[in-house]
Amino acid sequence: MKNNFIFILIFSLLWSCTPTKEEPNLREFGLDFYPLEENFFWEYDVKETIYTLINAPVVLNYQIREELKELFIGLDNLPAYRYERYKRNTSNEVWVIDSTGFVQKNNSFVRKSANNYTFVKLVFPLQEGKTWNGNAYNNLGAKDFQMKDVRKSYQLDNTQNFSQTLKVFQVNDSSLVALNRRVEIYAEDIGMIEASYKTLNFCSTSACVGQGVIRFGNDYSQKLKRYGKL
Repeated sequence: MKNNFIFILIFSLLWSCTPTKEEPNLREFGLDFYPLEENFFWEYDVKETIYTLINAPVVLNYQIREELKELFIGLDNLPAYRYERYKRNTSNEVWVIDSTGFVQKNNSFVRKSANNYTFVKLVFPLQEGKTWNGNAYNNLGAKDFQMKDVRKSYQLDNTQNFSQTLKVFQVNDSSLVALNRRVEIYAEDIGMIEASYKTLNFCSTSACVGQGVIRFGNDYSQKLKRYGKL
């Protein structure tokens, strides 16, 4: 009986000294910067300016809506949400479906399909300056995405304030004669609040080089209007 007591005592001491593996704090990891929940939606105002060599710039204004639909098992047997993307020109029109895709999230990354291509939108845990291959799951060639301004505040159009945001630069190349920049901004508990995609070619003659005079290209701006759950 005494031996049994000693054995139990020793076992209890050893058990109490065994380090326990702490579960990661997923909020600190940053998973809430891309919330996924069935029936969640985002609506955006879009302004797209198309520049050509011959004609005057064409400005397009329209709205985009994305809705998360049912959950299913997707790539690599990971849970995935199907999403539907809608488009309309003004708030007075009905939404017309534009495309569909899926989005997946685990403790390491968020990946999203769009137009038959899959991109790694975010990686976890969040870290200033972190880079990753955004094209890891498509055949477009390796492309470094970079995370900047992690957990900094951001003001959208001087009307909406977000205390916790980050920027993802998908491309950030510029010179005197060209600009190729793609950046998306995410806010905690909301997701993407703004996207800016610029592919512009500037005048390169001696009379105007370095002045930012656009010859041709595309300037796309997408800003959050509202979000929520159906």
